[in-house]
Amino acid sequence: MIGHISGSLTVVAETDKRNLNREKLWDCLCECGTHVLVSTGMLRKFDKKSCGCKSKAEVSGAHGMYGTPVHTSWRTMIERCTKPYHKSYEHYKEIPIDPKWMTFVGFYEDMGDRPEGTTLDRKDGTRGYCKSNCRWADASTQQQNKCVKDRNSCGYPGISLTKGRYIAKIRYEGKRLYLGCFETAEEAHAVYDAKGRELFKEEWKSYWDNH
Repeated sequence: MIGHISGSLTVVAETDKRNLNREKLWDCLCECGTHVLVSTGMLRKFDKKSCGCKSKAEVSGAHGMYGTPVHTSWRTMIERCTKPYHKSYEHYKEIPIDPKWMTFVGFYEDMGDRPEGTTLDRKDGTRGYCKSNCRWADASTQQQNKCVKDRNSCGYPGISLTKGRYIAKIRYEGKRLYLGCFETAEEAHAVYDAKGRELFKEEWKSYWDNH
């Protein structure tokens, strides 16, 4: 098999490793310079034609943007909404995606490049991913948006009623911080708002500032 060519792969050495089907694995060199282990069966059937670089090129298309920030955001959106293996799938599986955005080209046409320090954000958490409902937003903007989404029957963002007590929590740097348990919603909100101003400083706008 040494010297055998399959697409962009050339078999350069035999190994003592085997796959789950007990097939021998061969050390193959891709045209891009990457080494990859490929089974005898895949080489003979020409099922493996590159180390994966060709597939990436096909995914990115003529634009060649595979691995860029905007492509990563698009791929994350697709995977967490449609792929059961994604860690966030259970939370996103019911969120619709504009059919145009099922391809990267369609998504990029609407959203353009992702500005540094931002991620994809839905303006209205009750709606899906589409041009009219999405934007590139920094962490503080998304936090303020999250506050509005978190509003509940208490009338305040970040406040929940549990066993007659008001629990205050705030999201910061991807974590939900516990702020305490209070007798009234007003007390809980005051602590929540003070903590928000402490963490986000002049960028912070309380719920009441926005309504």
